[in-house]
Amino acid sequence: MGSALEQLKRETRDDMKLYGCIKELYEQGVPFAELKALIPDIKRTREQLHMKRMLENNLSLIHISEP
Repeated sequence: MGSALEQLKRETRDDMKLYGCIKELYEQGVPFAELKALIPDIKRTREQLHMKRMLENNLSLIHISEP
């Protein structure tokens, strides 16, 4: 249960950051229609970066634990 809760907290923080970025771009004059089109790409990139970091962390742990 703790792991699921941590995952939810991380996703909520990430969504808040995404909202903040979108709001800032909108306030700078970027049309909402353009921002709306970018959201799926931004989320996909964020997920890919998260997976890459997890893999790198796992590989470094495996490397450390080898004799």
